[in-house]
Amino acid sequence: MVGCSRLESVLRAARRALSSSAGRRQRPLAAENPDRHRTAKSSFSCVQRIRQEQAKHSVLVACIRNVNENRFLKYLSQFGEVANHFFFDSRTEEQMLLLLDEHQLTEESLRLRYLVSSLMGDIATAYFPEATVQLYGSSVNSFGKMGCDLDLFLNLDIKESKPGKTTSAYTAEFWMRRMSSGRLAQQKILSVIGECIESFGPGCNEVQKILNARCPLIRFTHQSSGLQCDLTADNKIALISSELLYLYGNLDPRVRALVFTLRCWARVHGVTSYISGHWITNFSITLMVLFFLQKREPPVIPTLDQLKSLAGKFGVSGGESGKQGRLFLDPQYLWR
Repeated sequence: MVGCSRLESVLRAARRALSSSAGRRQRPLAAENPDRHRTAKSSFSCVQRIRQEQAKHSVLVACIRNVNENRFLKYLSQFGEVANHFFFDSRTEEQMLLLLDEHQLTEESLRLRYLVSSLMGDIATAYFPEATVQLYGSSVNSFGKMGCDLDLFLNLDIKESKPGKTTSAYTAEFWMRRMSSGRLAQQKILSVIGECIESFGPGCNEVQKILNARCPLIRFTHQSSGLQCDLTADNKIALISSELLYLYGNLDPRVRALVFTLRCWARVHGVTSYISGHWITNFSITLMVLFFLQKREPPVIPTLDQLKSLAGKFGVSGGESGKQGRLFLDPQYLWR
């Protein structure tokens, strides 16, 4: 009877995934471009004539640094009407912001990642009713780029009450076989969850149980979203680290732009690589950038000790609701 109820829970998760799949990511609609609309349904030869005619009426001008765009356009208008114009961002700061905007995770991608996390949570609760599946790493620390892996961890801490869940005077405890170590317990739990994902996970392929790694994990591909996923168990320190990086990334808008720029530079020059091996990682580069910004005069971002001190002033040094490790507040209140 217990096995049937678990199977029904898993099948409900599968049906939910199939009914809520959003398909391909939809880009927001841009403003109508008359030239693009004009050539969209034209023949090949007609498009060539249109583009050649446009080229005869186009000009590329090299401007001096920090030119006043409005005054410059007004000056050019003396020689004829300027139908369209575009200024290349020549300043380093502007180029860094463009790079950040191009590579950072979009709203659609973030929502898709949380959907996959929710689907995995449905599978986990079939075996562990109080368990939750949470995101950590680049997907939530504000430094993730398009195409990055989805890092998940299975939170089995049933002592934490879920938001909005009513408490009762009666509790149900689930007894498990005693394990010789916490690591062995994680391996057993992940092995069971891995089997369930492989058999019933909606759109989950290439499931690998890497249980002997330093941090045991289940690796799989969510085919519907195209995401490479890693699922670990009770990896709370990673969630706290993600929260700390999120805080640093939101203290100053220059932090994320600098991190993305240096990581892109490192990849182009072969300092980092997509191939696993003895390479420096994007995470290490991010930490070095944060350390550099902490050592400026004046500092751009606070150190961890300063964050602890500032959190203590707001009465949360002991954690939220008595929980240890919850030291972070809204960035706007911590560092001005």
